[in-house]
Amino acid sequence: NELPVNVLPPFGGMVAALSTLLRPVELPPQVIHGDFTANVLFAEGQLPRVIDFSPYWRPAAFAVGVIVADALTWAGADASILGLTSHIPEFPQLLGRAELRRLLELDQHARRGRNGGAEQMSRHWTTVRIIETLAKGPSGSPEAPRS
Repeated sequence: NELPVNVLPPFGGMVAALSTLLRPVELPPQVIHGDFTANVLFAEGQLPRVIDFSPYWRPAAFAVGVIVADALTWAGADASILGLTSHIPEFPQLLGRAELRRLLELDQHARRGRNGGAEQMSRHWTTVRIIETLAKGPSGSPEAPRS
């Protein structure tokens, strides 16, 4: 909710679905790498190297949200990976924001003539549905923010 959102029609449904789930989070922001996925190099016998630093002023676990959203959408990870995040406060909110960010990026790419195609859109819809289920929690309605 930092800026008004006006997206192209292919993204409207997903952006609307995620936007209805957003609740305020009470987590301290700090400088993070906002695009960690595919920006860490690994080589045998070497320490990992972080490249292409994209600074964001967000809660620390937002970076984890981006990685998990990318894993679900791009790497075909199973939703069971969410079990690895159960200890992270407000993770459903961070994950929703991370996926929303990716969708807004896709919207910008589409405006420049680069289209991700139907397969990519289908994968994003799958991630949005996972986030909806996670954000609604066991009660079936959106969870209130935890303090």
